Formats: sequence, structure tokens, C-alpha cells
Amino acid sequence: MRIAFYKGRGHGIFNFIASYGVKLFTLGRYSHVEIIDDRGDEWKWYSASAFNEGTVRVKIFDHDPKNWDIFDLKPEVKDRHNDKRVFTYVCTQLGKKYDWLGIFGSQVLPLTVDKHDKWFCSEICHKSLCEGLYLIPRLKSEQVSPNKLYKILKGKDLLI
Repeated sequence: MRIAFYKGRGHGIFNFIASYGVKLFTLGRYSHVEIIDDRGDEWKWYSASAFNEGTVRVKIFDHDPKNWDIFDLKPEVKDRHNDKRVFTYVCTQLGKKYDWLGIFGSQVLPLTVDKHDKWFCSEICHKSLCEGLYLIPRLKSEQVSPNKLYKILKGKDLLI
């Protein structure tokens, strides 16, 4: 399993503005995060996508390495049973809608807006990592931005 953080500028004016806004309001270099299942021949990328699908989705795509920072979990913490729990959980959420109100309310305003039937990218990734026992849920998943998730994982020394 790998974790991918998007640092690019987005394609098109709306994506550029949204990407820049997330980075600005969350005080970091990342605007999006995905969990990657790297067990097969092709990597499967899981996340909540606002602009393309508008849902929690899995997809296979060629990524531009200059736009992504991709980290592996350290071998000493990696566990195939935990990986399975992560992907089992995120798969139960596939097709659920993107949470525009939640991302605006929790990342731009100091509110906690939790919709159990909608997700934004860092929220579903954080929750899935908690379900996989890689993280202890000290924060509510809806309070976690891509930049905060990166800091949590780096602070716990889980990434290489």
C-alpha cells in the first residue's frame, strides 16, 4: 500500500483555483490524497474525487510524477492484514458522493460537518487508515486535510 499526495496545480481554471484554495487554507503543499493498492500489476488509486467522478472511486491511471509525492509505508509497520482492512473499508464506500459542504465547513471554516454518506479525499483516506489500524483516530476524519494527513503520517514515522 502506498499513499499519494497531489502537489500539482490541477487542469483547467476551476481545478487550479480549487487546488490552490485547499493548499492556501490548509497551509501546505498538498491539495489531494489517494491510497494506492500496489499489490497487482496495475496500481489502483482510491479516494474521493471532486472534479472528475464526484464520488468515492477506484481507478487506474498514469500519473505525472512531477505532480505527486508517493510514499510507501515503512516495511516494519506494513501489514497485509491491515492493508486488507484499509481496502475492504474504502470499497464499502465506493460510489458515495463527494462532500462539498464537509470540505468547506471543516477546511475553510472552523466547523465540523460530518456526513456519513459523503466524503472528501483526506477524510476517506484517514478513516480507511484508521480502519486498517495504521492510525489511532485521535482526530475526527472530517478534520483532516491532505496536509494534516501527511503531517500525521510523517510524525508517526510511517512513510518512506
